[in-house]
Amino acid sequence: MCGRFAFWTTTRKRLIREFDLPEAPELPARYNIAPGTDIAAIRQRPESPRELAMLRWGLIPLPAFGKCGRTRMMKMR
Repeated sequence: MCGRFAFWTTTRKRLIREFDLPEAPELPARYNIAPGTDIAAIRQRPESPRELAMLRWGLIPLPAFGKCGRTRMMKMR
């Protein structure tokens, strides 16, 4: 399973209304979003209101981390 999904919305105004956001950019519909791409996500930190941020979609499995804490490239099946 590769974890692909779709993102679509009608308007910028609807995003602001539905998620109670202070502002939001106009986002194009995207179908077939693959891991490793940036996606729009709504996050809320304790000290601030909700915000729409672009975050990297995907999973880095635990065995991919080396001794130094950074990820290393490897094939996993």
